[in-house]
Amino acid sequence: MDDTKRAIFVLVELEQMTVREAAEALGINFNTAYSRLRVARAAFEAAVAEHAKLDVRNATEHSQDSHEEGTNTGRRSRFS
Repeated sequence: MDDTKRAIFVLVELEQMTVREAAEALGINFNTAYSRLRVARAAFEAAVAEHAKLDVRNATEHSQDSHEEGTNTGRRSRFS
């Protein structure tokens, strides 16, 4: 996300400004601010979705690795 989109996103989503207040603070047209915010929100959602997908993939790989390590210890179960 470039700086122009990040600025409007931070002001509206984190600082809780209205789009009109953020546009005035940044010295940009209201429609420009709203357009940048829409693109920034989409980029943020895509980044969160990608991060979540990576977390699931890593958790699955870690779970499989842990299971494989537990079954390949070379020790006999007391029930064998």
